[in-house]
Amino acid sequence: MLDDEALRAACLELSKQTMWVEVQSVADGYYRTAIDYLEFIEGQGRDPNMLTRAVNYLAHTHAIPPMQDDQRWFSDMMMALIELACPNAGQTAKSAEFLNDIEAGIEEIRSTLDE
Repeated sequence: MLDDEALRAACLELSKQTMWVEVQSVADGYYRTAIDYLEFIEGQGRDPNMLTRAVNYLAHTHAIPPMQDDQRWFSDMMMALIELACPNAGQTAKSAEFLNDIEAGIEEIRSTLDE
């Protein structure tokens, strides 16, 4: 079951990184975009709270003030992250080569985390 409160809080934190005014309005827009993926994720039998984790990742890694209230940026980023975490499109051997790069990056990040 989706922890709706945690997803809303993550969206609010994300909007604080990109907007200094109208934060709640922007957070609500992020939430509406994120929740659009809920049915797909649940249909794949995956944890719907991956939405919150994806928003937290974006807030920490990609949210910068120039993004301001750009909902398209958020939607595009969420689409890419959800596709990586919950694949829907088939891959060719050539397109799947990038997955090795992603795995190497994930290993590098994990090696720097405090245990």
